[in-house]
Amino acid sequence: MEYRAILTQPLKAFDEDKNGFFTEEKFKEWYNLLLDFTLESIDELMSLTGAINGFTYELNKTLLREVIYDAMIGLKTIVVSKHNTVHQPNPFKIAAYLGYWFLRHKPILFRAESDLKLETLKFNLDEDDEDDRNAIIFEMKHLNEVTVARFILRYIFNLNGKPMCDNKTCKRIKKCGNFCFDDFSDMFMTLFYKLVYHLCYRELSPKIIEHFLEAYTLHPHLPCTNDLWGPGENDQTHEK
Repeated sequence: MEYRAILTQPLKAFDEDKNGFFTEEKFKEWYNLLLDFTLESIDELMSLTGAINGFTYELNKTLLREVIYDAMIGLKTIVVSKHNTVHQPNPFKIAAYLGYWFLRHKPILFRAESDLKLETLKFNLDEDDEDDRNAIIFEMKHLNEVTVARFILRYIFNLNGKPMCDNKTCKRIKKCGNFCFDDFSDMFMTLFYKLVYHLCYRELSPKIIEHFLEAYTLHPHLPCTNDLWGPGENDQTHEK
């Protein structure tokens, strides 16, 4: 009974939200969003590895719900604080808190037989490239971190829509000597792998993840800087 009371308490607190942001509908929206990303990450990895005897992934949906609970509680604490002027959490904070608590709870679990040796597995590769094999094995071990990196970057960059920088813009920037990548996709993958490394091996907090995302969206060509940095009705530049 005490554990169930703990699980239901956060939603009661959300009912007191004066701005109407932290609602049960918002909870469901974020839950479904993370659920889709998690299942997508599992499916993509399974397409690379194929069926492996003695190895499987499992999503703990109870832990996934806890991710949303804890993220909402942390974000609401910021909003109701009297020490800043934040009325709603901006996309940087939302992505940072959801990603941070996903890593704390790690809802993606993998089960393997005790004598299973990952290094000897055969994968669905056109060629048996050692670097590709190591990359797949790394993702198998750190699928929670990989999922978070995919989620928070796509949440910020909105890769399903128009890319922040097209090839024509990249060429113009390169002529000025300010861009060392072939195109935006090349830059994005570099950001992705660097972020995964930090999520796996560095000390983290929502604030650190938020700073990462803010730095990532500062474009070397000022007119192409992400729209999240533009002033608007929900300008967050004065928050403390």
